[in-house]
Amino acid sequence: AQSLAPLLFAIPVFDGIAVTLVRALGVSHPDLGFTTAINSDAEALYLGQVLYQDPADGYTGQLYTPLFPFMVSVLHHVTLWPGWTLVLSFVGSLSLVGLTAWLAYRGGARNPVERLLALVGALGVGAIAWWFVSALPLNLLYDGRSDHLAWAFALFGLVLLARGVGGSPRVLVAAALLLSAAFWAKQTTLVASAAAVLWLLVAAALGAAGVRRAVLFAAGLVVANLAVLGVLNLITDGWQFYFDFELAREHPQFATFWPSLRELFRYIGPAIALAAALAAGLAWRRWRRGARARSAPPRGARALAAAAGAALRRSSDLRLSSLLLLFTVIGIPAAVSFRLKV
Repeated sequence: AQSLAPLLFAIPVFDGIAVTLVRALGVSHPDLGFTTAINSDAEALYLGQVLYQDPADGYTGQLYTPLFPFMVSVLHHVTLWPGWTLVLSFVGSLSLVGLTAWLAYRGGARNPVERLLALVGALGVGAIAWWFVSALPLNLLYDGRSDHLAWAFALFGLVLLARGVGGSPRVLVAAALLLSAAFWAKQTTLVASAAAVLWLLVAAALGAAGVRRAVLFAAGLVVANLAVLGVLNLITDGWQFYFDFELAREHPQFATFWPSLRELFRYIGPAIALAAALAAGLAWRRWRRGARARSAPPRGARALAAAAGAALRRSSDLRLSSLLLLFTVIGIPAAVSFRLKV
Protein backbone atom coordinates (compact mmCIF):
# COMPACT_ATOMS: atom_id res chain seq x y z
CA ALA A 1 0.00 0.00 0.00
CA GLN A 2 2.84 2.39 0.82
CA SER A 3 4.47 1.65 -2.53
CA LEU A 4 1.25 2.58 -4.33
CA ALA A 5 0.76 5.84 -2.40
CA PRO A 6 2.50 7.96 -5.10
CA LEU A 7 -0.36 7.02 -7.44
CA LEU A 8 -2.47 9.49 -5.43
CA PHE A 9 -0.37 12.17 -7.12
CA ALA A 10 0.51 10.47 -10.38
CA ILE A 11 -2.99 9.70 -11.64
CA PRO A 12 -4.61 13.18 -11.32
CA VAL A 13 -1.44 15.04 -12.36
CA PHE A 14 -0.73 13.00 -15.48
CA ASP A 15 -4.43 12.98 -16.35
CA GLY A 16 -4.46 16.79 -16.19
CA ILE A 17 -1.30 17.05 -18.28
CA ALA A 18 -2.70 14.70 -20.94
CA VAL A 19 -6.03 16.56 -21.17
CA THR A 20 -4.22 19.91 -21.44
CA LEU A 21 -1.92 18.64 -24.18
CA VAL A 22 -4.77 17.14 -26.20
CA ARG A 23 -6.74 20.37 -25.96
CA ALA A 24 -3.73 22.49 -26.90
CA LEU A 25 -2.87 20.34 -29.91
CA GLY A 26 -6.47 20.56 -31.12
CA VAL A 27 -6.51 24.36 -31.36
CA SER A 28 -5.40 25.84 -34.67
CA HIS A 29 -4.80 29.32 -33.24
CA PRO A 30 -4.16 29.07 -29.48
CA ASP A 31 -4.37 32.24 -27.42
CA LEU A 32 -0.73 32.73 -26.41
CA GLY A 33 -1.20 36.01 -24.56
CA PHE A 34 2.11 37.75 -23.93
CA THR A 35 4.04 34.87 -25.45
CA THR A 36 2.67 35.75 -28.87
CA ALA A 37 5.74 38.00 -29.07
CA ILE A 38 8.01 34.97 -28.67
CA ASN A 39 6.24 33.17 -31.49
CA SER A 40 6.57 36.34 -33.58
CA ASP A 41 10.35 36.08 -33.18
CA ALA A 42 10.19 32.48 -34.37
CA GLU A 43 8.06 33.42 -37.38
CA ALA A 44 10.48 36.21 -38.24
CA LEU A 45 13.34 33.68 -38.28
CA TYR A 46 11.16 31.32 -40.32
CA LEU A 47 10.68 34.10 -42.89
CA GLY A 48 14.43 34.78 -43.02
CA GLN A 49 14.42 37.93 -40.89
CA VAL A 50 17.15 38.90 -38.41
CA LEU A 51 16.20 39.35 -34.74
CA TYR A 52 19.06 41.67 -33.87
CA GLN A 53 19.54 44.73 -36.05
CA ASP A 54 19.03 48.48 -36.13
CA PRO A 55 15.29 48.96 -35.49
CA ALA A 56 15.27 51.47 -38.35
CA ASP A 57 16.23 48.68 -40.74
CA GLY A 58 13.66 46.05 -39.85
CA TYR A 59 12.19 43.67 -37.29
CA THR A 60 13.74 43.41 -33.83
CA GLY A 61 12.73 40.76 -31.32
CA GLN A 62 12.49 40.16 -27.60
CA LEU A 63 15.48 40.85 -25.36
CA TYR A 64 16.30 37.16 -25.00
CA THR A 65 19.00 34.90 -26.34
CA PRO A 66 17.86 33.25 -29.58
CA LEU A 67 17.88 29.46 -29.13
CA PHE A 68 14.20 29.04 -28.22
CA PRO A 69 12.72 31.07 -31.13
CA PHE A 70 15.22 29.35 -33.43
CA MET A 71 13.95 25.92 -32.34
CA VAL A 72 10.36 27.06 -32.86
CA SER A 73 11.24 28.43 -36.30
CA VAL A 74 12.58 25.00 -37.30
CA LEU A 75 9.26 23.45 -36.26
CA HIS A 76 7.44 26.08 -38.32
CA HIS A 77 9.00 24.44 -41.37
CA VAL A 78 7.00 21.32 -40.48
CA THR A 79 3.81 23.37 -40.30
CA LEU A 80 3.26 27.02 -39.52
CA TRP A 81 1.46 26.78 -36.17
CA PRO A 82 1.79 29.17 -33.19
CA GLY A 83 1.26 26.34 -30.71
CA TRP A 84 4.82 25.07 -31.14
CA THR A 85 5.89 27.36 -28.30
CA LEU A 86 3.46 25.52 -26.00
CA VAL A 87 4.73 22.14 -27.17
CA LEU A 88 8.37 23.01 -26.44
CA SER A 89 7.36 24.45 -23.08
CA PHE A 90 5.63 21.17 -22.23
CA VAL A 91 8.66 19.21 -23.46
CA GLY A 92 10.81 21.16 -21.00
CA SER A 93 8.44 20.67 -18.08
CA LEU A 94 7.79 16.98 -18.76
CA SER A 95 11.48 16.27 -19.20
CA LEU A 96 12.01 17.71 -15.70
CA VAL A 97 9.26 15.39 -14.43
CA GLY A 98 11.15 12.54 -16.07
CA LEU A 99 14.45 13.70 -14.58
CA THR A 100 12.90 13.81 -11.10
CA ALA A 101 11.43 10.33 -11.58
CA TRP A 102 14.80 9.00 -12.77
CA LEU A 103 16.55 10.41 -9.71
CA ALA A 104 13.87 8.92 -7.45
CA TYR A 105 13.98 5.46 -9.05
CA ARG A 106 15.91 2.80 -7.20
CA GLY A 107 16.49 -0.43 -9.09
CA GLY A 108 17.80 -3.72 -7.77
CA ALA A 109 14.38 -5.20 -6.98
CA ARG A 110 14.29 -8.96 -6.81
CA ASN A 111 11.14 -9.57 -8.88
CA PRO A 112 9.10 -7.81 -11.60
CA VAL A 113 6.36 -6.74 -9.19
CA GLU A 114 8.81 -4.89 -6.94
CA ARG A 115 10.45 -3.27 -9.98
CA LEU A 116 7.04 -2.15 -11.22
CA LEU A 117 6.18 -0.70 -7.81
CA ALA A 118 9.53 1.13 -7.74
CA LEU A 119 8.82 2.58 -11.19
CA VAL A 120 5.30 3.65 -10.16
CA GLY A 121 6.72 5.28 -7.05
CA ALA A 122 9.33 7.15 -9.08
CA LEU A 123 6.70 8.44 -11.52
CA GLY A 124 4.64 9.54 -8.53
CA VAL A 125 7.59 11.57 -7.25
CA GLY A 126 7.87 13.16 -10.69
CA ALA A 127 4.18 14.03 -10.49
CA ILE A 128 4.73 15.57 -7.05
CA ALA A 129 7.42 17.78 -8.60
CA TRP A 130 4.92 19.01 -11.22
CA TRP A 131 2.34 19.57 -8.49
CA PHE A 132 4.82 21.63 -6.44
CA VAL A 133 5.14 24.03 -9.37
CA SER A 134 1.48 24.00 -10.37
CA ALA A 135 0.51 25.02 -6.82
CA LEU A 136 2.47 28.28 -7.11
CA PRO A 137 0.43 31.43 -7.87
CA LEU A 138 2.76 32.20 -10.81
CA ASN A 139 3.67 28.82 -12.28
CA LEU A 140 3.62 29.62 -16.04
CA LEU A 141 3.29 25.89 -16.80
CA TYR A 142 0.82 26.57 -19.60
CA ASP A 143 2.67 29.49 -21.24
CA GLY A 144 4.72 29.15 -24.40
CA ARG A 145 7.83 30.65 -22.82
CA SER A 146 11.49 29.75 -23.12
CA ASP A 147 11.92 29.39 -19.34
CA HIS A 148 10.82 25.77 -19.00
CA LEU A 149 13.06 24.41 -21.74
CA ALA A 150 15.96 26.62 -20.65
CA TRP A 151 15.82 25.36 -17.07
CA ALA A 152 15.40 21.79 -18.27
CA PHE A 153 18.70 22.15 -20.14
CA ALA A 154 20.29 23.72 -17.06
CA LEU A 155 19.12 21.13 -14.52
CA PHE A 156 19.98 18.19 -16.77
CA GLY A 157 23.43 19.75 -17.09
CA LEU A 158 23.79 20.00 -13.31
CA VAL A 159 22.70 16.40 -12.80
CA LEU A 160 25.14 15.13 -15.42
CA LEU A 161 27.94 17.15 -13.85
CA ALA A 162 27.29 15.77 -10.37
CA ARG A 163 26.82 12.18 -11.54
CA GLY A 164 29.71 12.13 -14.01
CA VAL A 165 32.38 14.22 -12.33
CA GLY A 166 34.59 11.20 -11.72
CA GLY A 167 33.65 9.25 -14.84
CA SER A 168 34.00 9.67 -18.57
CA PRO A 169 35.04 13.12 -19.85
CA ARG A 170 32.20 12.82 -22.36
CA VAL A 171 29.71 13.27 -19.53
CA LEU A 172 31.33 16.57 -18.57
CA VAL A 173 31.27 17.66 -22.21
CA ALA A 174 27.56 16.83 -22.35
CA ALA A 175 26.98 18.79 -19.12
CA ALA A 176 28.81 21.80 -20.57
CA LEU A 177 26.76 21.61 -23.79
CA LEU A 178 23.49 21.47 -21.83
CA LEU A 179 24.46 24.41 -19.63
CA SER A 180 25.43 26.35 -22.75
CA ALA A 181 22.11 25.49 -24.44
CA ALA A 182 20.33 26.72 -21.31
CA PHE A 183 22.13 30.07 -21.46
CA TRP A 184 21.32 30.58 -25.14
CA ALA A 185 17.68 29.69 -24.43
CA LYS A 186 17.50 32.34 -21.69
CA GLN A 187 20.19 34.47 -20.08
CA THR A 188 19.03 33.96 -16.49
CA THR A 189 20.24 30.35 -16.52
CA LEU A 190 23.75 31.74 -16.23
CA VAL A 191 23.14 31.14 -12.51
CA ALA A 192 23.27 27.37 -13.12
CA SER A 193 26.59 27.64 -14.95
CA ALA A 194 28.02 29.76 -12.13
CA ALA A 195 26.91 27.19 -9.55
CA ALA A 196 28.36 24.35 -11.65
CA VAL A 197 31.78 25.97 -12.00
CA LEU A 198 31.96 27.02 -8.34
CA TRP A 199 30.89 23.58 -7.09
CA LEU A 200 33.34 21.76 -9.34
CA LEU A 201 36.25 23.95 -8.26
CA VAL A 202 35.37 23.39 -4.58
CA ALA A 203 35.04 19.64 -5.21
CA ALA A 204 38.48 19.66 -6.83
CA ALA A 205 39.93 21.55 -3.86
CA LEU A 206 38.46 18.89 -1.52
CA GLY A 207 39.94 16.10 -3.63
CA ALA A 208 36.58 14.84 -4.90
CA ALA A 209 37.37 15.78 -8.52
CA GLY A 210 40.49 16.23 -10.59
CA VAL A 211 41.88 19.76 -10.57
CA ARG A 212 42.81 19.55 -14.26
CA ARG A 213 39.34 18.32 -15.17
CA ALA A 214 37.68 21.11 -13.16
CA VAL A 215 39.81 23.82 -14.76
CA LEU A 216 39.24 22.42 -18.26
CA PHE A 217 35.49 22.26 -17.67
CA ALA A 218 35.32 25.87 -16.46
CA ALA A 219 37.61 27.14 -19.23
CA GLY A 220 35.79 25.18 -21.91
CA LEU A 221 32.40 26.45 -20.77
CA VAL A 222 33.57 30.07 -20.85
CA VAL A 223 35.52 29.85 -24.12
CA ALA A 224 32.81 27.98 -26.02
CA ASN A 225 30.13 30.49 -25.09
CA LEU A 226 32.38 33.46 -25.78
CA ALA A 227 32.98 31.95 -29.23
CA VAL A 228 29.22 31.70 -29.86
CA LEU A 229 28.78 35.24 -28.59
CA GLY A 230 31.51 36.46 -30.94
CA VAL A 231 30.01 34.75 -33.98
CA LEU A 232 26.52 36.10 -33.25
CA ASN A 233 27.80 39.63 -32.86
CA LEU A 234 29.92 39.35 -35.97
CA ILE A 235 26.81 38.35 -37.90
CA THR A 236 24.61 41.05 -36.35
CA ASP A 237 27.18 43.88 -36.21
CA GLY A 238 27.05 43.89 -32.41
CA TRP A 239 23.27 44.27 -32.13
CA GLN A 240 22.82 40.91 -30.40
CA PHE A 241 24.96 41.98 -27.45
CA TYR A 242 23.18 45.32 -27.31
CA PHE A 243 19.69 43.83 -27.17
CA ASP A 244 20.37 40.81 -24.95
CA PHE A 245 22.94 42.19 -22.51
CA GLU A 246 22.81 45.98 -22.58
CA LEU A 247 19.21 46.94 -23.31
CA ALA A 248 17.94 43.97 -21.29
CA ARG A 249 19.50 45.51 -18.15
CA GLU A 250 18.32 49.06 -18.81
CA HIS A 251 14.88 48.86 -17.30
CA PRO A 252 13.16 50.55 -14.37
CA GLN A 253 12.81 48.54 -11.17
CA PHE A 254 9.24 48.41 -9.94
CA ALA A 255 10.04 46.61 -6.68
CA THR A 256 12.72 46.40 -3.99
CA PHE A 257 14.72 43.34 -2.99
CA TRP A 258 13.62 42.45 0.55
CA PRO A 259 9.84 42.77 0.02
CA SER A 260 10.27 40.71 -3.16
CA LEU A 261 12.22 38.06 -1.26
CA ARG A 262 9.43 37.85 1.33
CA GLU A 263 6.91 37.54 -1.51
CA LEU A 264 8.93 34.68 -2.99
CA PHE A 265 8.96 32.71 0.25
CA ARG A 266 5.28 33.41 0.79
CA TYR A 267 4.59 31.82 -2.60
CA ILE A 268 6.95 28.85 -2.38
CA GLY A 269 6.73 28.28 1.39
CA PRO A 270 4.16 25.42 1.27
CA ALA A 271 6.09 23.59 -1.45
CA ILE A 272 9.36 23.97 0.47
CA ALA A 273 7.69 22.81 3.69
CA LEU A 274 6.35 19.62 2.10
CA ALA A 275 9.67 18.90 0.38
CA ALA A 276 11.51 19.46 3.67
CA ALA A 277 9.10 17.14 5.48
CA LEU A 278 9.66 14.41 2.90
CA ALA A 279 13.44 14.86 3.12
CA ALA A 280 13.34 14.76 6.93
CA GLY A 281 11.30 11.56 6.85
CA LEU A 282 13.73 9.88 4.47
CA ALA A 283 16.71 11.02 6.55
CA TRP A 284 15.10 9.69 9.73
CA ARG A 285 14.38 6.35 8.05
CA ARG A 286 17.99 6.10 6.87
CA TRP A 287 19.29 7.01 10.33
CA ARG A 288 17.05 4.39 11.98
CA ARG A 289 18.47 1.75 9.65
CA GLY A 290 21.92 2.48 11.04
CA ALA A 291 23.38 4.25 8.01
CA ARG A 292 24.89 7.03 10.12
CA ALA A 293 28.66 7.08 10.56
CA ARG A 294 29.89 4.99 13.49
CA SER A 295 33.27 6.66 13.85
CA ALA A 296 33.98 9.84 15.79
CA PRO A 297 33.48 13.03 13.76
CA PRO A 298 36.68 14.56 12.33
CA ARG A 299 38.20 17.56 14.05
CA GLY A 300 40.06 20.46 12.47
CA ALA A 301 39.58 22.16 9.13
CA ARG A 302 41.92 19.84 7.24
CA ALA A 303 40.29 16.71 8.61
CA LEU A 304 36.83 18.07 7.84
CA ALA A 305 37.88 18.90 4.27
CA ALA A 306 39.35 15.41 3.78
CA ALA A 307 36.20 13.79 5.16
CA ALA A 308 33.99 15.94 2.93
CA GLY A 309 36.06 15.08 -0.13
CA ALA A 310 35.91 11.36 0.66
CA ALA A 311 32.14 11.53 1.17
CA LEU A 312 31.67 13.33 -2.16
CA ARG A 313 33.79 10.72 -3.95
CA ARG A 314 31.74 7.87 -2.49
CA SER A 315 28.20 9.19 -2.96
CA SER A 316 26.73 10.47 -6.20
CA ASP A 317 23.59 11.42 -4.25
CA LEU A 318 25.68 13.63 -1.95
CA ARG A 319 27.36 15.25 -4.95
CA LEU A 320 24.02 15.99 -6.58
CA SER A 321 22.31 17.26 -3.42
CA SER A 322 25.24 19.53 -2.55
CA LEU A 323 25.34 20.94 -6.10
CA LEU A 324 21.58 21.56 -6.17
CA LEU A 325 21.74 23.14 -2.71
CA LEU A 326 24.49 25.50 -3.88
CA PHE A 327 22.45 26.29 -6.99
CA THR A 328 19.43 27.08 -4.80
CA VAL A 329 21.44 29.33 -2.46
CA ILE A 330 22.79 31.29 -5.42
CA GLY A 331 19.62 31.10 -7.48
CA ILE A 332 17.06 32.44 -5.00
CA PRO A 333 18.57 35.94 -4.59
CA ALA A 334 19.40 35.99 -8.30
CA ALA A 335 15.80 35.14 -9.20
CA VAL A 336 14.49 37.89 -6.93
CA SER A 337 16.93 40.35 -8.46
CA PHE A 338 15.93 39.41 -12.02
CA ARG A 339 12.27 39.88 -11.16
CA LEU A 340 12.53 43.38 -9.71
CA LYS A 341 11.54 44.79 -13.09
CA VAL A 342 8.15 43.00 -12.89
